[in-house]
Amino acid sequence: MIRLIIQPNAQLAPKLRKQLLDLYNRFFPRRRPKPRRTSVGFDASQKNRVRFMLVDDHQLISHAAVLTKYLIHAGNKYKLAGLGGVLTHPQFQNQGHGTQIVK
Repeated sequence: MIRLIIQPNAQLAPKLRKQLLDLYNRFFPRRRPKPRRTSVGFDASQKNRVRFMLVDDHQLISHAAVLTKYLIHAGNKYKLAGLGGVLTHPQFQNQGHGTQIVK
């Protein structure tokens, strides 16, 4: 059964973290001489990232991340948010999972 998991970055389970890292390396390969990615926004600077994941029996199907930051301009504080890292495992593509995770 496919379920939606919403987790702050710091609470991401190691198994899902590895699957997500594998997807990032597959879709966004690094050009040589840079090494393969060993983290995907898992450092302290990404503490405000929330991950939305569709999972079926511990298999990551689709993912999107929302990152929030604050901007101070002319004495006013604004909260900004962005959507990124929208990925769907190739085995599950063209089934509407990416659209579902973004909605």
